Amino acid sequence: MGRAANRLYGVWKARVVACTVMALAALLVCASLTSCSGVGPGSGTWTICLYLCGSNLESRQSWATKTLEEIREAGVPENVTLVIQTGGAKRWHSDDVANGTRFVAHGHELEAVGDVGDVNMGKGSTLTDFLTFCAEEYPSEHAMAVLWDHGGGPLKGACFDEKNDFDALTLPELDEAFAAGVDARGKPYDLVGFDACLMGSLETAITMSDDASWLVASEELEAGPGWSYVELLHSLGLGVDARAAGIAICEGYKVKSVKYKKDATATLSVIDLSKVRAVEDALDELIDALRAEYGGTKVVRRVAYGVRNAESFGGASHKEGHTNLTDLIGITKGMLSQPSYQKQQEGLAAAIEEAVVFSVCGDATTGANGLSMWYPISSSASEVANYAKVSPLEKYAQLLASFFAEDPVPLKFLDEVKMDKDGGVTMTVDPACADAFFDLYVENRRTDGTYTDTNVDIADDWDNLSFTYTPALAVAITLDGMVLDANVVGYGLGYETFSSPIEVDGKRTNLRTTWVENEEEEDGGHYELLGTWGGIDDLNGLADRSMADLAPGSTVSAISLESEELREDIVVGKQPKVSETPLAPGSYEFRFVAIDLMGNEYPSQEVAYEVAEDGTTTIVSVGGVPTS
Repeated sequence: MGRAANRLYGVWKARVVACTVMALAALLVCASLTSCSGVGPGSGTWTICLYLCGSNLESRQSWATKTLEEIREAGVPENVTLVIQTGGAKRWHSDDVANGTRFVAHGHELEAVGDVGDVNMGKGSTLTDFLTFCAEEYPSEHAMAVLWDHGGGPLKGACFDEKNDFDALTLPELDEAFAAGVDARGKPYDLVGFDACLMGSLETAITMSDDASWLVASEELEAGPGWSYVELLHSLGLGVDARAAGIAICEGYKVKSVKYKKDATATLSVIDLSKVRAVEDALDELIDALRAEYGGTKVVRRVAYGVRNAESFGGASHKEGHTNLTDLIGITKGMLSQPSYQKQQEGLAAAIEEAVVFSVCGDATTGANGLSMWYPISSSASEVANYAKVSPLEKYAQLLASFFAEDPVPLKFLDEVKMDKDGGVTMTVDPACADAFFDLYVENRRTDGTYTDTNVDIADDWDNLSFTYTPALAVAITLDGMVLDANVVGYGLGYETFSSPIEVDGKRTNLRTTWVENEEEEDGGHYELLGTWGGIDDLNGLADRSMADLAPGSTVSAISLESEELREDIVVGKQPKVSETPLAPGSYEFRFVAIDLMGNEYPSQEVAYEVAEDGTTTIVSVGGVPTS
């Protein structure tokens, strides 16, 4: 028996086909880059400005050093000057590298050309100095700037300096630094790239639109190894233009993700920055049309409908933290359409598709269409206010700020509870609260607290806000036979992603697994083990970039979602297997949890049930009142 989320997935069908077609086309690009527009001998010289903020990716796992080693191995073509500034890490795993060192790569060698000291890589002036230095000392016909490190989306920024309390470059700081670089060059950059998580947003693209022609960035978390600099350097050596170089970066990243078995969640896009102002204009026109039709709270509710039916990225649960980033095409197409704003809705979708010229995605990110946007699924009024300070989307930011300044409308469930012959239990959110209602999930647990999961396997009637859950269909996720508590953190066409709190050799983390539907398989699909992810840091908001593998021989302990206590533990084998099993006999209870537009949660009354030795499920009570 497999898991399948009951959501409005029809909008994604064309996306899966498009993603496959684009990937095949890009393989042809990689096989014969000379077929691309602007490709050929004499296409000009390039300067690559690599801002390598090592942070804890370097101090803990040496990923920045490995990037330098990859560059040495690949070799820099004669028409390319690669300038690097390192910093932001408490320690480097190479004796040749220190914070503040500037290098120029020649062929297969790195030459140190300067030392600016242990400067703060999360400070805008540091990036400004580096970009100005590159423009003045290494002028060229074409230029590319790549920022390497953690990324936290439009609210948090990029390049978190580990030695300076993880200070990061905000969008306004990026704008100011790149404007200075453009002034020093005398023209915009051909391409700006973020070899970092979560920076593939409309907010980032608008910020960079005056300073560059193309943007390469990821909507989702990036795996620790990051981009393939082999493919990037090879493509530039063949004389490609910026657009084709961006495509090569995307395809190289996807291939590298396959190598490290991180391709299921891989996303990377090439954005035409000359087209993103049209996306902003189309978004503003849609907001105006929604205001004309509804006004007030209902405008945000229409946006929320789209968010609920779209792909979310990074953290998406209270246990892991929320990054509040959602695919913009998904938001647009996931809204309930009305004739009064359908034209603007279609116009926004068309503008996004025009701006995203290429993207790659994985089996667990089929809803990634190239550009995300910040929406406070779980946030506070202060975070919304901070967003208004850094976001270039003025009208959208004002809409959110005005809504979150209001007092929340409490959600509640109607007293009537219905039960069907199959053991399904139906509850209804009070229609009087409809304008404040955002989403709903089910929390299912053993009454002794030894097992908890949440899921969206619900029969739903959104028009009437009625939701049905059938405990007899419940299953538990297991790792090599050990039952895991599981929290749903993402879903899309043909997949559902879960997070389970665990310890690995004594270290707290989260196990990410995905159910992938496949009608040709006996069970209707299979589970994929994505890896372990540390979540989002409570203090600095930093999303863990690394999705680590479970090493054979590791001791893995299950953690209770409810109590945080350790349960049983196992030693994983060479090929850890994720599967599902019927719930063990015992006493259970579940409740619906409604979420309002501000991220506040409102539980229903609890439904108690028993699972017998033969697997039979019996509803015992509703709200403490016995059913018989």
